[in-house]
Amino acid sequence: MPIVDTILINKLTQSGPRLPIIKAWLAESVWSEDRYKSMSALDYLHKGEAEVNDLERLIAATADRIYGEFLESDGKNFLRELSDAGTAIVVFDGMSIREMPILVLLAKKSGMQIAERDYAFSAIPSETMDFVGQRLNCPKIGPSQLPGRKELAEKGIKAVFLSSNTQALDVNSDDKALPVWSAFPDNT
Repeated sequence: MPIVDTILINKLTQSGPRLPIIKAWLAESVWSEDRYKSMSALDYLHKGEAEVNDLERLIAATADRIYGEFLESDGKNFLRELSDAGTAIVVFDGMSIREMPILVLLAKKSGMQIAERDYAFSAIPSETMDFVGQRLNCPKIGPSQLPGRKELAEKGIKAVFLSSNTQALDVNSDDKALPVWSAFPDNT
């Protein structure tokens, strides 16, 4: 028996972009902090994955062109976002929206304050080098090669690559925009 609710189906069959609808459903319903707190970790994963799989089967069977929308930008642009020297963007390579509630809870336990949270881009299995090329205009390089790239330095951007989840982030206030690429959790 499919789990996908009729309200979601009705929204997805209306005209207009569907990606924001799917994004909101994933972040606010399936993988929400409230849901994570109210279920055991195993139930959270099993039920969420079942719902997502049902939607994916439905999309694949009825409207596979929706997948093309995932490849389009949602209007956010890393370089434009980083044009402000006071901006930092963190990329958690390999992280899923389903893991965001865990990250938020860990940040709160660590005394960190989250000013803004968004889910801007998704890689539907893609090559990391293609993602770097599209989002940071540094084609044919891996994230570990971002620090010191002239394309970024010329724009006042200081890139940082973290190769492990225990590596300290050494950032001084040199008034540069800061993209931080974390190989965690993908490299684990």
